Order: sequence, then structure tokens, then C-alpha cells
Amino acid sequence: MWFRRYILTILIVCFALGGVGTIFFYHYFLSGLKERLRHLQNDILPWEGDLKILGFRLEELDLHRTFGFGLVGLQCDVGMNETDPPVRITAQYLGWRWLGLPNGRLKTMACNLRLVSGSPAKPLLNDRYRMRRIEVHSMEYETQVSMFDLKDSLGRVYHDFKKIIQRGESTAPMHLQGTMYFEFKIGERAFQLQQRFRTLTSDGISRIVLNREDLEHVGPKFADRLSRGDLDLVANHPLKAPRLFDIQRQAEEKAKAIRWSEIDFPEDAYRHVLWSYLLTQEYGAEFAHVVTNAHEIGSYNTDEEKAKDQQNNRVGIHYAQEGVREENLLARVLSDPQVRR
Repeated sequence: MWFRRYILTILIVCFALGGVGTIFFYHYFLSGLKERLRHLQNDILPWEGDLKILGFRLEELDLHRTFGFGLVGLQCDVGMNETDPPVRITAQYLGWRWLGLPNGRLKTMACNLRLVSGSPAKPLLNDRYRMRRIEVHSMEYETQVSMFDLKDSLGRVYHDFKKIIQRGESTAPMHLQGTMYFEFKIGERAFQLQQRFRTLTSDGISRIVLNREDLEHVGPKFADRLSRGDLDLVANHPLKAPRLFDIQRQAEEKAKAIRWSEIDFPEDAYRHVLWSYLLTQEYGAEFAHVVTNAHEIGSYNTDEEKAKDQQNNRVGIHYAQEGVREENLLARVLSDPQVRR
């Protein structure tokens, strides 16, 4: 009997010491976590690239007992550049949770995350895209982290999200759904069109994609020459779309400018060569082929015109891979027998 009591006493003492030790470690970890969060807010975020944290407010810091925390009632003003108004980010909940200790994955969760222009009179981002707000209804994202190197881990999470915003894709697991709202005018009447989005995972890459039915109504408001292939491309790569349109417009404007100074200038051929050349420099040859081929799907060109454009697109991609300088493109277009004029 005494032996049982002795064993029971030892077990009780061990559990008590273990409980006290766990509580001590947890509070020590949380205090360090709060300090690192303050460092992230004050030192890391304001100095990364063109982003500037102009204001930050939080209703509550929610601490989970499963090694995680959440921001409740978040409001943050972010300056994108000197010309555009700041973006106001609000969230009902934005949280993180560790999966696996001490090294493992950090799961990011968001509920009712909203981005709007910091100026009511200005659209989100800039006037050109007429976006009034973005609403992320739900989001989950995971990335590799280490509790022993929390500062670098949080910085890595920040850079991962920055890449997602720039490219719209990630090699880490990502699930989200939401809606973008665009404002247009007919005369004095303003109306909004919504564009739903979600993530699609294929071949180990999670990519943000648009609802194709919504895009049928929204897409033509931005351009009147979007082919069926163009709409499919925008739906599958929406965050690249603004830059893709910029490159296309840049090629058109440069070709028009040369037309007035050159006799017998093959404007169409040069435009396609330059367009595919710039796409390759920006995104690589593989994606340049995807973009240029998509443009011909559903276009009103004849089969002969499509073949001509596709050949010149291939030439432009080859020039970029070969390292031809842009200022030498015109001479190559005028002399290269591979170019179809």
C-alpha cells in the first residue's frame, strides 16, 4: 500500500512540475512572440520595397493555447507608392497557428479581409482599373517556419505573400475565395460589377483564378479587343493581367511611333516581335508562348493572319532568349528572313 502511495505522490509531483514548466514556457514564448510582432510592425514592414505602413490599429490580440495567435478587428493603412492613395486593410480576423514544433509550418487564416482605397474619392490601386474594393471571405495558407528563428520566419511569410500579390500563385498550400468590385459609369449613373475569385491547385502550384462567367461582363469594360483566349488567360492569371495589358499597349505605342518616321515600316510584324520579346523578358519563354497563343484563340483573324502573327511571336521570343538588345530589334525585323511582314 505504501509503495502505491509513493508512486502516486511521485506522479502527482511530476505532473505538477510539468504543468508549471509548460505554463512558464508558454508565457515566456508569448512574451517573446509579442516582442517579435512589435519588431515586425515597427522595423520590417515599413522598410520592405515600396510598401509603407502608415497606420495600424488592433482591437484585440487573440492568443491560442495551441501555439498560435490572431489579430481581431485589424485596421492597417498601407502606402503603395507616392502617387496612389493608401490602401486600407481591415479584417474581422487574421491569425496564425504553428503545425509541428519547433520547426514546422505556419498556417495563416483570415476571415472577412477587406481592401479599400484610403481615399473615398479614389478607386483602389489607381483610376484606370476602377476597383472599389476587394473582399477575401476566407483564406488559408501554409509556409515553412522555425520557432527558434521567428524574426526571419515572419519576414519570409511577408515575402511569400508579396510574391502571391505580384504573381497570383504559390508553391505552398493556399486556399482562398473572395470578390472584387469594379465601378463603371454610363452617363451620370454609376454601377458596380463583381468578379469572384478562388484558388485552383494543379501540379503542386496553387493559383488564384477568376470566375469565368463574371469575367464575361467585367473584362470587356477594360478592352474591346479581348478574344476568348484573352479572357481565359486573364481568368487563369488575373494578377498578371494588368502588367500583360501594359506590355501589349507598350508594344502598340512603340510600333505606331516608328511608323511615322520609317518608310515601308512593317508595323504589324514589329509589334508582334516586340510584344513577345517584352513578354519573354518579363515572364520567360514558356509563359510568353502561353500569352501569345491565347491571344489568337477566338480572334477575328484569318488562318493566314494567325499563322503570320504566331511566327513573328516566335521570332520575338527567340530574340529575347538570344539576348538581342531592344534598340536592335527594328534592324533585325527589317533584315531577318524569319520575320513575316
